[in-house]
Amino acid sequence: MKKHFIFLGTNGLIYYSWLFIILFMSIIFQQETSKNISLACIVLGSIFIISLIYTLLFSYIECKNQTYFLKLPYLKKKRVFKPEFINRYLGLSFYKVNVANSNYFIVIVEKRSNA
Repeated sequence: MKKHFIFLGTNGLIYYSWLFIILFMSIIFQQETSKNISLACIVLGSIFIISLIYTLLFSYIECKNQTYFLKLPYLKKKRVFKPEFINRYLGLSFYKVNVANSNYFIVIVEKRSNA
């Protein structure tokens, strides 16, 4: 079972900061141009959208036969210990995942159970 997530912590902050720099550069190029549509804005906006979709599709945790694998956009699939549940708030579940010598904090959107 695959569960897609958004990763938090310093790794997530650095990764998403670089991703949003591309978006802000696209907006700046659009504001600074004298044309209605800027080619640089379209190219950078397309790169941002493709990068965002790639990030969302290739950030997942997978469970096969009680073995957990973590996949991040910039890492190969790695075997991890069982994710440690931290908290649940408004349908968001927060987990801590240990990989080799680093920790990742992830947020997974889950449906609320009635039980």
